[in-house]
Amino acid sequence: DTVSRWCTKWRLSINMKKSAVVHYCKKGHRSDVIFKFNKNILQYKEEYKYLGVHFEENINFHKNADTLSKAGGRALGGMISKIRSYNEIGISTFKKLFLNCVAPVVDYCSEVWGLRNYQCIEMVQNRALRYYLGVHRFTPLPALHEEFGWSLPHHRYCVNAVRYWNRLLSMDNNRITKIVFFWDMNQHNSSR
Repeated sequence: DTVSRWCTKWRLSINMKKSAVVHYCKKGHRSDVIFKFNKNILQYKEEYKYLGVHFEENINFHKNADTLSKAGGRALGGMISKIRSYNEIGISTFKKLFLNCVAPVVDYCSEVWGLRNYQCIEMVQNRALRYYLGVHRFTPLPALHEEFGWSLPHHRYCVNAVRYWNRLLSMDNNRITKIVFFWDMNQHNSSR
């Protein structure tokens, strides 16, 4: 109702064909509440894509990780095709290329969704390591990671989340992002 009144006041219209509700909850606990906008019933959706991130109702981000891993695989393939003609490329150059050409694709918005470990994203980095070392796909992963000294994608995501947390804390208190963050944090703490 509040949104409806605001839209009426500012003479804005809402496209009801593109409007829906996602109820973020544990699997099987979806609300029975009927949401309406100006007497139009909003349909429930299982996911919502916002700025390239898939937000699923049970908040597991598996579809998002799968989408990003496929895009990261394409970026890695493009990087490999460009460097294949060089006879030798140093490990630091290869790492720099990976961290600037592929990692930004698979790390996209990871401060929001990356607090879990996603095997499909790790596979992109493992493919890069295997390519550089020229080893078989069954080479043990600990040996690959030890040889390169690279951190796992999950560790990069945790660092991104901490950086974002610090950015939120240093924002002005009147910023809507910070207000929503603290509201959500208080809701979470009060439900324990």
